[in-house]
Amino acid sequence: MIAALTPEKPTNLLKVSADTTQITFSWTAAVDNGSPLTDHKVYWNAGSGSTFSLLEEDLGVISQYSTAPTTADLTDGAIYRFKVVALNAVGPGTVSDSVSIIAATVPDAPAAPTLLSQSSTSISI
Repeated sequence: MIAALTPEKPTNLLKVSADTTQITFSWTAAVDNGSPLTDHKVYWNAGSGSTFSLLEEDLGVISQYSTAPTTADLTDGAIYRFKVVALNAVGPGTVSDSVSIIAATVPDAPAAPTLLSQSSTSISI
């Protein structure tokens, strides 16, 4: 009998979507190393420094997470970083590499151009 180990780290953290109210990211599940995954924990920071704070615990076994990391709206143009760790019956595994996500709302399309003048050699809009 081979003893189970803690899970390997989740990989391929990717932004799914981000605006000023919500960030959604996904990852590839960790290898369980002999004991089924039981949970994930998400850590975050506001884009600078090396300290990450626990954002959520007891997420269950998921591969995508959606969050607003603060109780207020996210700051437009700000960078937020996230890490994920998987757990099994042995304990928490290795924390994933971080993903940096910019919270930004896609601007509206510009209005249609207005023709001001035109000639056989130029056009002004």
